[in-house]
Amino acid sequence: MQTGTPHSENATRGDITRIVLDHLQLATQDFPRWLDLLDEDIVIQFPYGESAGNAPRLEGKAAIAEAINAFFVRVPGIRFNNPVVYPSADPDEAFATYDAEVPVPENGRVYRQQYIGHFRQRAGKLVYLSEYFDPTKTIEALGA
Repeated sequence: MQTGTPHSENATRGDITRIVLDHLQLATQDFPRWLDLLDEDIVIQFPYGESAGNAPRLEGKAAIAEAINAFFVRVPGIRFNNPVVYPSADPDEAFATYDAEVPVPENGRVYRQQYIGHFRQRAGKLVYLSEYFDPTKTIEALGA
C-alpha cells in the first residue's frame, strides 16, 4: 500500500487515503462493506466508458451497485493492484493509480487494465469518482 505523500500525513489526508484504499479493496472483496463506503448520492463517471459500451455516468448508490456488480460478474476474482494514492491540496480529494489483471471466464481472454481515479469524500463517504481507463483493453477482453 503506497501513497504519494510521506507517512506524516495529517488526519484529514489520512481519511481520504484510507477511503480510496478501502474502496479499491472492498469493491472486489466485500461488496456489502463497499456499499457502506458510498454516499447515497454518489456519482461515478467513466469518461472513456462509452467507447467500451458502458454508461459514462452513474448516479446514486443503487444504480452504481447494479452496474458495478454486473461488471464483477464478468470478471470474477478481479482485484485492484498496486494502488498509489495522491492526496490533493483539498483534504477531501485525492487521485490514485492502480491496475488489474484477471482471466475472463466467458472467453478465456485476460482483462488487463491500468486506471487513474479522481476521488472525493464527504463525512467519511465516497461521493465522487471519475475513473479513467483504456477502453480498447476492455473491448479486447470483454467485447463492447
